[in-house]
Amino acid sequence: SGFNDGHVVIDETGKVGIGVTNPSEKLQIAVGATPEARNLKFGVDSTLGTSEIYSTENGGYNRGLSLGGSDVIFSTNGGGSTTRTERLRITSNGWIGIDQSTPQSKVQFDLADSTNYQNSGCFTLSSGDGSSANLVNKLNFGVSSTNNYAWIQSIKPGTDALALSLQPGGGKVGIGTDNPTTKVHSDLGVFASLN
Repeated sequence: SGFNDGHVVIDETGKVGIGVTNPSEKLQIAVGATPEARNLKFGVDSTLGTSEIYSTENGGYNRGLSLGGSDVIFSTNGGGSTTRTERLRITSNGWIGIDQSTPQSKVQFDLADSTNYQNSGCFTLSSGDGSSANLVNKLNFGVSSTNNYAWIQSIKPGTDALALSLQPGGGKVGIGTDNPTTKVHSDLGVFASLN
């Protein structure tokens, strides 16, 4: 017949609600003026065969963590929707996919088709506090599947490109070869310097 003391509810199916009278998952914790204002839910996705920890707000799915099978999955949505979008996955062999559910290497980013060396659609390493106004320097990586090339660009936001240093501590650079014999060695020839 269940249990309800006004704070904790256990329904006939064994679902537990704290702050909510009709829990929709095995455990649902509700915070807010109304039961569906903000919730933390613990349950099972029978379609995916995973255990889940996720939050909802006013009935819409916000973000979550799926555990089960062999992978760990983090997902979000754009707000207010019940449709979740996978953002990051850690596979059973320890590989990580970002916007990629089947990573083919230790870490794989599924980037948008990008020729924007400044920002859009690329992977960025940066200094500063993270805001565009305070980024001291960025090293951007991108892929253009339309134009069939990949790119690397060193840049300060809103200004000209900055220098990119390879082997600043010394060593050799090989282009098209894994056995450079001079400072810069290309499979097209050997160069003492490049201008």
